[in-house]
This record gives sequence, C-alpha cells and structure tokens, in this order.
Amino acid sequence: ERTLLSWLGLATFQSMSAVQLLSYEELVPQIAGAVMAFVSIFVAIYALLRWHTRNLALRRGGKMVIVVDMIGPWIFIPIVCVMLISLTTFT
Repeated sequence: ERTLLSWLGLATFQSMSAVQLLSYEELVPQIAGAVMAFVSIFVAIYALLRWHTRNLALRRGGKMVIVVDMIGPWIFIPIVCVMLISLTTFT
C-alpha cells in the first residue's frame, strides 16, 4: 500500500502541474500540460493495477509476484525528462 500511495502522490503532483501548464495561453505549455495530464492518468492506472495484482496473489496464497517495480520508473522518468527539457527549450 505504501508503493500505491507513493505512486498516487506522484500522479497527483504531476496532474496539478499539468493543470497549471494548461492554464497558459501559449501553445507549447498547453501541449506539455496535455501530455503531462495523460502521463499522470497512466501512472495512476498503472499503480492501481500493480497493487491489485499483488493483492490478488496474496489473497490466493499462490506464488508471490515480484514486489520490486522494474518497469514503471524506466517508463515514467524518461517521459518526464523529455517533457521538462522540451518545456524549457521551447518557452
């Protein structure tokens, strides 16, 4: 549950940043805000699915799934870096 809350906290912070970027009248911040909003929704859904998979495995008493998340950070961090670099370059 701590991992779920951590990922959801990150998604919440990112969605607040996306809303702030969407409030600008220029095109580049609005595009970055839209992409950031999409990524924050993806992060929230991904976190929920990972949490649900782990809970099902624990309830069934079957083989334990890997607890370490090796995929999420490798997808999320490059997307955020590209968005931040493009924001600072084009504005």
